[in-house]
Amino acid sequence: MTRVAVQSRSFLAILAVAALLAAPQQGDAHALHVDCHLRGEKVVVEAYFDDDTPADKAKVRIVDAGGNEIAGGQTDAAGKWSMERPASGRYRVEVNAGGGHFAKQTMVIPGEGDIGAAPARVSEGPSRQEAARMFWPKLAVGLGAIAGFGIAVWIAARRKKEPPREAHPDSHPTT
Repeated sequence: MTRVAVQSRSFLAILAVAALLAAPQQGDAHALHVDCHLRGEKVVVEAYFDDDTPADKAKVRIVDAGGNEIAGGQTDAAGKWSMERPASGRYRVEVNAGGGHFAKQTMVIPGEGDIGAAPARVSEGPSRQEAARMFWPKLAVGLGAIAGFGIAVWIAARRKKEPPREAHPDSHPTT
């Protein structure tokens, strides 16, 4: 095997290991998110993907601290579903949009006098606006990584095609 071929294979091996190390631990190509708001005596659950499109017809379950399902339903075309305000406490909201898209979120319902009449966000984690803002930088980094990997493979393939340089027959090696 020529020196160039060994270098090309070594380069590709190093590139493959670097790509694996740089890969995210969890794939978020089309991640599902949940945001919950208390509006008067109703809790509104919004299910949406990271590109801010609504998750319509997603199954919703509300589970109390004891693991009991207290409510359930399906989101509408806008990705929303609502229920009557439960008693104060912590609840787990589970949303299944199918195709492996599943999200869960903790929702904390305050006591009756703890908030005013205005709508209040009661879910933990990033809001819908924050999640939508995070999508574009992730997309740019992902596309940049794909482009960089493609360029590296192209360069390696070009190097492989170059014939090895041989010493001229009249030249003498120096020692």
